[in-house]
Amino acid sequence: MHDHSTDRLIGFSVGGDDHLAKPFHQAELAARLRVASNRNRSAHRPPSNGITTAAVSTGASI
Repeated sequence: MHDHSTDRLIGFSVGGDDHLAKPFHQAELAARLRVASNRNRSAHRPPSNGITTAAVSTGASI
């Protein structure tokens, strides 16, 4: 008998951060993809330091 929990633990230990068991609903898959996409976008967003590109490009004092 195959132990699926071991597979999940291995997946998490090598960097996985989610698991979707079969059978699954398409709406749940779509929701998980949206969350992962938003998480990925926010991880690549530079930290806000209060300086805007408009202030930098116009030479406005901050």
